[in-house]
Amino acid sequence: MDLIKREATLRLRGERLVQVLDSVTDAIVSFNSSMRIELFNRAAEDIFQCPREEALGASVERFLTDGLRQALEACVAKLDHSTEERPILRAPGGLLALDASGRAFSIDATISCAKTAGGILYTLDLHKYDGSGGAEQKIRELDLHNDYLKKEINATHNFDEIVGRSSALRAVLDQVNLVATTDSTVLLLGETGTGKELIARAIHLRSLRKNRPLIKVDCAALPAGLVDSRLFGHEKGAFTGAIKQRIGRFELANGGSILLDEIGDTSAHTQAKLLRVVQEHEVERLGGHSAVKVDVRVIAATNRDLQESVARGTFREDLYYRLNVFPLHVPALRERPEDIPLLVHHFLTRYASKLGRPILHVPNQIMCRLLEYSWPGNVRELENVIERAVIVSNGPDLRLAAESLSRSIPVVSIQNGWSRSSEHPSAISENAEPTALVEIERNHILNVLRRTGWRIEGIAGAARTLNLKPSTLRSRMKKFRINRSSG
Repeated sequence: MDLIKREATLRLRGERLVQVLDSVTDAIVSFNSSMRIELFNRAAEDIFQCPREEALGASVERFLTDGLRQALEACVAKLDHSTEERPILRAPGGLLALDASGRAFSIDATISCAKTAGGILYTLDLHKYDGSGGAEQKIRELDLHNDYLKKEINATHNFDEIVGRSSALRAVLDQVNLVATTDSTVLLLGETGTGKELIARAIHLRSLRKNRPLIKVDCAALPAGLVDSRLFGHEKGAFTGAIKQRIGRFELANGGSILLDEIGDTSAHTQAKLLRVVQEHEVERLGGHSAVKVDVRVIAATNRDLQESVARGTFREDLYYRLNVFPLHVPALRERPEDIPLLVHHFLTRYASKLGRPILHVPNQIMCRLLEYSWPGNVRELENVIERAVIVSNGPDLRLAAESLSRSIPVVSIQNGWSRSSEHPSAISENAEPTALVEIERNHILNVLRRTGWRIEGIAGAARTLNLKPSTLRSRMKKFRINRSSG
């Protein structure tokens, strides 16, 4: 009799548990260590469009996308090895689950586990995500910012600092300081490889938006069919394959800055949409029916002559005038030859350390060739030449690869008053002694100390700029006899 009563009590408790689970609005799905479903409430039936009888005993994997499966496996591993009770499931770009028909939809979810007599039971608490939740939307935006910034930090084109002290470069940096604290649109003009992206970063980091992201868009590299989606975003179902809402680059840059690199390569259709963003400060996602306001500082860059493009009818005149608020010309390397020794040292230090080459000197004839070359590829080409030179150099002297500087053309810069035979301090006579790398290093350290106001430590200090420990910088200053009286 007691056994019958106990069974009745357990059955009643089970029925009450089911009623409680069916009364909540979130979907509850519990599964065991074999991934077999043991609990499946009414909300789960509605979300997954699957009857409870069909789900119970089946594998939970039928409802998982690849991203959700990976996130779920990571959380299960965390639960098995930690005391965290309800970690939030996360996946790049958001979580997507599958209903019984195989259709994907967005969800938010947490997971917990409990040890029962029958073993460990994992429970998913989830609901559909419709984009209206402010907190959830903020999390997604922060995840997107984080993913984007990680890629930017690891990008091969990332620069550590602006290297140079020529009058041409100083004039550019003076203009950067003038415009940075405003929200004016900047148009960076200059040849390929001159460092326009680096100047854009300098503008952003000196602005009031520095704590928000600088989002770079290479307009020339965007696939023709995906330009609108990448720049302005799209709504779920906007086109085949659009299984979820995607935030565009302009929304991602909200509150910060956006660099539209190679703006001269955009199509007329894209130019029209860009004009609306610049004028109205709003975007409309592909497939959307309402505008989204954005607060973005626009920095555009191009190696093309946009005025000529306007005359040919390949670039919109109204967009050109909107972008040309503060034009800034980034000089070619041949316009600032006195910066070449500093850049040589900068790249040589980087690649000699990276490749483990004990290079100590730049021979006179090598520096002469570097100074005389026309540098059609500018700073980017110089960096590549030095990297190849480091690779082929086995001894303490830098050697150039055989194929380097094959298009060497003597440079004469009337603007800067410098020529191959002038007495400019950066020019080197053929009869001079070999140029020691330490001399260039001393000048570079001295230049950075001047720029930082002789501050050694801290975020704005010379040690951080030079990527050195403060103690190492002080040792080198002592070695090179550098002090405030030096300049």
